[in-house]
Amino acid sequence: TKIAMRELKSFLLLSLALIILPTFPMTPTRIVDTRPNSGYMDQNMTLGPGSSLALKIAGTNTVPANATAAVINVTATDTLGWGYLTISPTGINSTSDLNWIGQNESVANLDIATLSPNGYIIITNGSATSVDVVIDLFGYFS
Repeated sequence: TKIAMRELKSFLLLSLALIILPTFPMTPTRIVDTRPNSGYMDQNMTLGPGSSLALKIAGTNTVPANATAAVINVTATDTLGWGYLTISPTGINSTSDLNWIGQNESVANLDIATLSPNGYIIITNGSATSVDVVIDLFGYFS
């Protein structure tokens, strides 16, 4: 029931944001893929335990510099054990955005990520093992 309540909260927040804020959907675009030989700029950058990846979103990928949040799909893959990812504009976040419970999992979550004033998000691996991260951009708010 805890997971169901979290999913309901996410759905309600997303629905409210889509109604209130100016939303700009986009054709989904892969912007991060840390898996080895993925062909993306972040390839071979598997996130180790406690490590972070700073990702600039505003001012790139046709997202204007004044964007305040991004609609992203975050996937943790090639997991080695249980863990979680946090996504925040500062790298300091007390709640997880994506959780997994075992080895060799691929788990995805749709997220509205608040951008820093400079247009960045920080993805942090909160697990005791390494994980690869894939992020697809679906739109933005400004």
